[in-house]
Amino acid sequence: MNSGDSGNDHYTEEDSDLMQSPFEANVSSSTLSSCTDPVAQYKQEILDENGPPLRIYVNWLTEKFTADVLSIYKKANPCFRSNLRVKFENERAVGEGPVREFFSILMAFIQNGLYLDDPEQLTMLFEGETDHKIPVPNALLCNSGLYTSVGRMIAHSFLHGGPPLYGLSPAVLEFWTRESISEAVTIEDIPDYDLRQALKEVLVLLLLLCTDVTYIFLCNVSATC
Repeated sequence: MNSGDSGNDHYTEEDSDLMQSPFEANVSSSTLSSCTDPVAQYKQEILDENGPPLRIYVNWLTEKFTADVLSIYKKANPCFRSNLRVKFENERAVGEGPVREFFSILMAFIQNGLYLDDPEQLTMLFEGETDHKIPVPNALLCNSGLYTSVGRMIAHSFLHGGPPLYGLSPAVLEFWTRESISEAVTIEDIPDYDLRQALKEVLVLLLLLCTDVTYIFLCNVSATC
């Protein structure tokens, strides 16, 4: 896999479509400038449509795909804001299709797990039930910068109209946007089923205890009146 402006060896004059923005046919600058959608306005401000495009040449069927992708997103790259050109090895498709397919593959890998050092060991990045998935608390992955790379993949997909990462907990989304989970976290966000059931039992006991304390307090008040 190659990225950046150095991948010209893989392109020929027949791939002139790569020089055209895959989104020009659907969204024009005038449409974006007059659009009141804050997401569209944010993308218009962030994306650099006049700079050199970021080119990615990839074969996602090889065992090196994960390592190659992580090498692209390991460090912050201003080219992430540029127009994106994706070409799959042994395929002639260019334009918007390969871009969307590339991001779909990335989101699927993030959601279903990655094969890192061990090709037979699947490393999960998120755990929990649907719509309550949270990042796996793995200090090794965190210290290696893997979660930061994954964050760049998600942001890159968002900027270029790719699919989102589905099934996340509202608490995770709130933390990413507000750095707070005080209002969004629920007991369903606990992936460990046994721990969740134990906490539910504790909550029931606390509720009963509060009810008993309230009852005793009201009896004492009535006795003194």
